[in-house]
Amino acid sequence: MIKRIWALLLVSAALLSAETFPLVSRAAYYSANMPATLTTVVTGDAIIDGVYLSTGSTGGSYTIQDISTDCNSGVCKWFDTVSLAANTTYVIPIPQRGVPMSGGIKIQASGSNLISVKIIYRY
Repeated sequence: MIKRIWALLLVSAALLSAETFPLVSRAAYYSANMPATLTTVVTGDAIIDGVYLSTGSTGGSYTIQDISTDCNSGVCKWFDTVSLAANTTYVIPIPQRGVPMSGGIKIQASGSNLISVKIIYRY
């Protein structure tokens, strides 16, 4: 009886998750130095599960945004633009279900080769 209840709970959770959060088919990551111009690194809807940033001897600032026009006919910036100190690694806290990025993901740093980034996402 307990096994049946447990199986029903698992099936219910899987159905609920698939219904409310359909972008769970594939996981991937983008890893590189951030470009100095706003650049599309992921096309198509995606959900960000993790962001890691690392600076070298010079700090810098960064932008991560989606490609939609959902926010007052403009892009949605789900991550604040923040200045990062030199020689530091940052991990951006992400909610348990991830951050949805409509249309894809664009990134930019305040200069070339100032910030290395790894973005873990689902699509």
